This record gives sequence, C-alpha cells and structure tokens, in this order.
Amino acid sequence: MLKKTTFIYLLFFATISFTLHKYYVSTSDFVYKSDVESLQITIRLFADDYLQTLSKLYDEEIDLDTDLNSAELLSYTRDYVSKNLDIYVDDKKILPVCLGFKSTESDIIFMFLEAEGTPPFTKIGISNRLLFNSFQHQQNIVRFKSSNIQKSFLQSRQSFFDELIITNQ
Repeated sequence: MLKKTTFIYLLFFATISFTLHKYYVSTSDFVYKSDVESLQITIRLFADDYLQTLSKLYDEEIDLDTDLNSAELLSYTRDYVSKNLDIYVDDKKILPVCLGFKSTESDIIFMFLEAEGTPPFTKIGISNRLLFNSFQHQQNIVRFKSSNIQKSFLQSRQSFFDELIITNQ
C-alpha cells in the first residue's frame, strides 16, 4: 500500500511540475538572399501563446479555430510585428511584409515575412520582442543566414538586440 501511495504522490508532483514550468520559446530564421535582394523571415511560435497575446492586445476573441490568414488576423499581425520586431540594415530600419501563416498539428504557427528590395549590406541588427509583453520568461532564438555566414542569438527581456557585421556578402 505504501508503494502505491508513494507512486501516486510522485506521479502527482511530476504532473504538476510539467504544468507549472512551461517553456516560452520562439525561433526566428532570417535568410538573406543577395541574388534577389530579399530578407526572408520565418518565425515559429506556439499558436496558443501568440493568439492569446493578440486577443489580449486587440480585445478580440482569437483562438485556434480562427482562420490564420484572415484579413483581420493579418492586420493585427502587421501592427504587432511593426511594434515588436525591429530590423536594421546598415543602420536603416526596414519593415518586412507579413505574407501569411501556416499551422501544424502540434499547435505551432509559422509566420512568413519578407523584406524585398534589401540590397547587400555589411551590418544587420535584429530585435525580436515578440511575446515579451505577455510572458515574463519568453525567449526568442534568432538565427541569421546568408551565403557566407550563419549566426544564432538568444534574445530575452534583458537582452533583446543583437548586431552582426557581415563581410563579403
């Protein structure tokens, strides 16, 4: 009987620890294609976290059943991204365009953005503050790739801007 009770307690505490320690992480891939002068961005977010953030900010009912590519959600996303994602190329701010979304069965949202007409550059600065206003422990992994360089950064509320010097684009 003691073993059964111990097992139930261990199972209970293991279950609680998993529900209380949720990870808040997104991944952003910035790929510069010099041949077409385009910065292509793919951001992976947990769907419930992102939609909850938009619901709170825009006082709208947005959930997993919402059409991710609806005009309304794209409008909210454009506004939200413009306030929480800063990209500087050679010290000039660029504004990517939201192309749309794709969701997965594992409740991950892929957000696709692009900044066309971005000529070759020697310096890029990125500040990804997505979801920082909603989740205190949110971390955003930022990966940059071009023809000759790959670099990753971890951004948080305490450290949310990284700059990269690029040679021989």
